Amino acid sequence: MSCASRSITGYYCPTPTGSPVPCPAGKYCPDPKTNVAITCPATLYCPQGVTAGMPCPEGNSCPMGSSMPKPCFPAAAGFYYPALKSSCESVPCLAGTYCPAGTMTPLNCPKGYYCPAQSVSGTSKICPAGSFCPVLSPAPKPCPVGSFCPNTGMDTPSPCTAGSFCPTTGMTKATSCEVGSYCKPDLCYTTKCRGMP
Repeated sequence: MSCASRSITGYYCPTPTGSPVPCPAGKYCPDPKTNVAITCPATLYCPQGVTAGMPCPEGNSCPMGSSMPKPCFPAAAGFYYPALKSSCESVPCLAGTYCPAGTMTPLNCPKGYYCPAQSVSGTSKICPAGSFCPVLSPAPKPCPVGSFCPNTGMDTPSPCTAGSFCPTTGMTKATSCEVGSYCKPDLCYTTKCRGMP
């Protein structure tokens, strides 16, 4: 079988008149009739006989010319190894996520907690009263006007109820309406009843 007469996927032809040979490890051969095997680029790896490079998996490095992924040492607490890396260089865990030691992928900070950058636990910083923390919170969010947050670990604010109002952010309890006034549940002001001085 000659290069001129037949094409075989994953092979290439170093000499046009010779026979096809398998694409060597660390290279890829997109065209079986070509006489060139292309060096596998960084962030990909190329076993023998491939037509394209394969993505480097998380927790591995793939420098240029890699035939197989190279495992990285476990990442330190607060760091992780992103996918598609050409070297074993860990990066800090992003705010809103946390990374225990050896993490390959950052984990989402759970609701009711917040996770600054390089957090190693998802439950070490509970959301304080007066704030709320949905999933992926990098920091507590003050409860907005018209709501209050009476407890720690809240993921959504509580709306002000009828007969009370919440005029500022970060309130831990609603303010009761004055005698002779009324309050709409989510508004931050009181209005005197008609006929009252």
